[in-house]
Amino acid sequence: MNSFARCTFAVLFLALTAHADESNVREYLNLLASRISKEPPPASANEWDKSSKARRIKLMRMLGLDPLPKRTPLSPRYVGEPVELERCTFRRVVFESSPGIYVAAHLYIPKGVTFPAPAVVYVPGHSRRDGYFRHSLAYGSNGYVTIGLPMVGEEGKIDDGCGKCGHYGPYYGNFHWYSTGYNPAGAEVWDTMRAIDFLIQLKTPNGEPMVDARRIGIVMVHRELESRRVRISNN
Repeated sequence: MNSFARCTFAVLFLALTAHADESNVREYLNLLASRISKEPPPASANEWDKSSKARRIKLMRMLGLDPLPKRTPLSPRYVGEPVELERCTFRRVVFESSPGIYVAAHLYIPKGVTFPAPAVVYVPGHSRRDGYFRHSLAYGSNGYVTIGLPMVGEEGKIDDGCGKCGHYGPYYGNFHWYSTGYNPAGAEVWDTMRAIDFLIQLKTPNGEPMVDARRIGIVMVHRELESRRVRISNN
């Protein structure tokens, strides 16, 4: 998959496969899950190291990210004026994870720290970003350059936009999305990887790197990330 034309792509195939037998799809997905659950896990760290490359490839194929899309210009732009908080500065920023695919993020820049500083990517997973804003604020207030990401379909949508063409779509019966090669999990993982690209590109007013690329962590609430640039994660 070279891009994530999320809503348009999904709605098109929804129209073409509206009469798909949902019970058959559920049965097939349950069968696959049963097979995977019976696979024995690595018995040691050595076995994990030997199998990690194959598992990583398998994961990326499941996400629709093998091969990875081209890393195109992020074209970031800030929305509104900075908000000066007690221990950090809040900015709204929009960048393009792929051409024409916009990610509206919240950026928290800590005060009173030496740059380049460590960074945190906060991804809300199965709930909306704004419900967890205090978490991103806490990291930003404690010395971490923090970016809070939305779910796919969250920004600019009204009511059940996330369910019709975003994060919750497959949970509400849109299983046919998978047969198109698209799934919102893959889109969200790619958005997260591009968010790391954005953090690494950030500069201070003096033109120095704002983020230490060796010290980037991720806080996940039910979302996985394929990136070897993340040094530590917490779920």
